[in-house]
Amino acid sequence: SEADRIIREANQIEKNFRATRRTEDFLPVAAELLVNGKNGGYIDFGVHPEYSAFGEQGQQAFTVEFWVKLTDVDEYLNSFVFLLSTFTDDDTKDHERKGWAVNSHFGRLRMTYGIGYSDLFEPGFSFSTLNQWVHVAVVTNENGVDGEVRDGIPVMTKIYVNGQLMLSERGRDDRLPYTPNDKEVAMVAFTGLSATANRIGEKSTNGCMRHLHIWKSAKTQAEIQHLMDTPESVTGSESDLVCGWTLNKTVSDNNNIKDLTGKFSARLIGDFQWVENR
Repeated sequence: SEADRIIREANQIEKNFRATRRTEDFLPVAAELLVNGKNGGYIDFGVHPEYSAFGEQGQQAFTVEFWVKLTDVDEYLNSFVFLLSTFTDDDTKDHERKGWAVNSHFGRLRMTYGIGYSDLFEPGFSFSTLNQWVHVAVVTNENGVDGEVRDGIPVMTKIYVNGQLMLSERGRDDRLPYTPNDKEVAMVAFTGLSATANRIGEKSTNGCMRHLHIWKSAKTQAEIQHLMDTPESVTGSESDLVCGWTLNKTVSDNNNIKDLTGKFSARLIGDFQWVENR
């Protein structure tokens, strides 16, 4: 009908107008970024070796910290899923493993490291806080986090949840080094990628993330608590900040979300939504 045609045209005009709106007119609104990983959604932070390489091999120190809200209870407790990953396992090359991944393995929150050529180190603990925001910080230092050594082996990993120490684990007895990822594979959130950069669907999950930072230093508990309490204090100019994204308000371009340092850009893939704070 004529009325339908007019409505269709009006909708198209509005759509065209929205598409041409200048980005400088864009006003961000406070929102949570919900990524539906089970339905193909994920965050792609781009291919950058800096996300997983932190100096001399065998001497690496870094901190990964972010706020996360996991929304899929059954899925979380009954599967192996990735929250944030630079990790690959190349089964065409005798399981060459590189990079790191914060993941959940049947209700255990873990940090997975590629070690040596095909080995793993996967410290973790029981964790089932769902449908609420939690701050997760994984601190790595191959020479010993906070200088700690246990039975002659450096404490390689400490994991904090909401600023509280949940895990302190020494590295492997064989002292094989952590292996950063130099493949053309992006860092991603809420899924994992194969060595050929394909999404691994069964390792995907649903959730929200905000205030993600990677540091090329091993932060202390006091520093972790400060970052948790005042995430907005991170400016992007910190000398040890590799990258950081706030992800706490809508953006003008979901395919080009600049990080705090201005060096990197993330894009949202597949099924996601910005849920405006009410």
